Amino acid sequence: MSEGATRDIAIEEPYDLFMTLFPLRRGNGDPTMRIDGREVWRAARTPSGPATVRIQHLDGVVRTTAWGSGAMWALEHADALVGARDEVAAFEPRDDVMRSIWRQTRGVRLPRALDVVRQLIAAVLEQKVVGIEARRAWRRMSYALGEPAPGPGGLRLPPDPARVGETPYFGFHR
Repeated sequence: MSEGATRDIAIEEPYDLFMTLFPLRRGNGDPTMRIDGREVWRAARTPSGPATVRIQHLDGVVRTTAWGSGAMWALEHADALVGARDEVAAFEPRDDVMRSIWRQTRGVRLPRALDVVRQLIAAVLEQKVVGIEARRAWRRMSYALGEPAPGPGGLRLPPDPARVGETPYFGFHR
């Protein structure tokens, strides 16, 4: 594996990388993101260019390694992505239901994915059709309007916003 730039982020335990980043993945076949327990691979378009990020949960630390022209931007914002900016101690559940949920999901943080267009495209697809079809559409769009992500990992970049904008409406329907 070629060497990428690395950043270690202190994380308050308990921490659940899988459950924190799971909402950002578009199904098991998402070509832009892969989650395997304590390791996540994610391709993204950043303001500095494309990046592939490998995120590993070690004891008390989340190690992020990135490749591509957007690697430094991705590393700079990785703490937001993995929810390390959350103030866990400041959260106080106000009722029994929230106390119960908090006890069961204490390791989950709120990810801040700053690649907004990617999230918008996925949200639009998920509003138009049922879940399985939305995941399938995301996969097809990623292959048709994205390109291979930089570095190792074998991922694809999410759909290029410019290419999405240039595609006529009928191009999205067979």
